Amino acid sequence: MVMAGKPKKKTTKSALDIALRRERIEVLTLMEFTPRQIQELMSTIPLRTIERDVAAIREKWRREGEGLPAKEQLREQMVRKAKRVENRAWLVENKAKSPSEKVGAQRVALKAQERQAKLLGLDVSKQDGVSLQAVDEYADRLGLAVIDAVQEVIPDAATRAKVLGAIEERWAAIQLKPSTGRPTSS
Repeated sequence: MVMAGKPKKKTTKSALDIALRRERIEVLTLMEFTPRQIQELMSTIPLRTIERDVAAIREKWRREGEGLPAKEQLREQMVRKAKRVENRAWLVENKAKSPSEKVGAQRVALKAQERQAKLLGLDVSKQDGVSLQAVDEYADRLGLAVIDAVQEVIPDAATRAKVLGAIEERWAAIQLKPSTGRPTSS
């Protein structure tokens, strides 16, 4: 039996929609998610579409590497791997239950960012005679010491969580001035 009525209208996605979808899929591909795993996360997108997008992304990566010397191709591959580590670390940080888990994941993400910067020639290893690595290590130790002190002194978990949240907000507001490397509050 043939059903009368309007034929199904195929919806077309704009170039922007496709680019945004592929950008999300590229991040997940960098994190070594399979097309099936990506489809589970992005359930509204058919598996076949994701497979085509992954193929297009891999082709784009191949084209980007064409004509580059082997050393440059290796560098690009290493940058992608560092980006994958960074993305996974941020996922872990978002799911972390304790402040120390968050700090550990943040440390991994920042190390991956440093690696990417170094590979891309963007690394600034010293500023005003003090290495940024030394400043990072000091800040990490200070942050862990604050977390430990709060956990020792404040027995109530709810109050402890509030205090740690307030500390985290204030730490996030502190930024380094690019010209001097000195802290500034925003």
